[in-house]
Amino acid sequence: MHPLLKDVEHDIRAFADNEDDVIVERDGEILFSRFGREVQCRFHKDADGKLLISTGDRDLPYRTFLSKELARLDILAERIL
Repeated sequence: MHPLLKDVEHDIRAFADNEDDVIVERDGEILFSRFGREVQCRFHKDADGKLLISTGDRDLPYRTFLSKELARLDILAERIL
């Protein structure tokens, strides 16, 4: 298991519907539920060493995945304004 994958797992458990139901495989595959929806993604690094999360047909930088997909900070910001 990649050392950073433990950090990713910790972050995802914080946002999952049930932290005990998060499945993280050694190859970077991750499965969890968020807002009642099953999410399957894969953690990996690109050629430059950037952390990415693949969800379906798109690769997102990990920071973007965390802030927009999990924390939904963009929606929070819109509501504040």
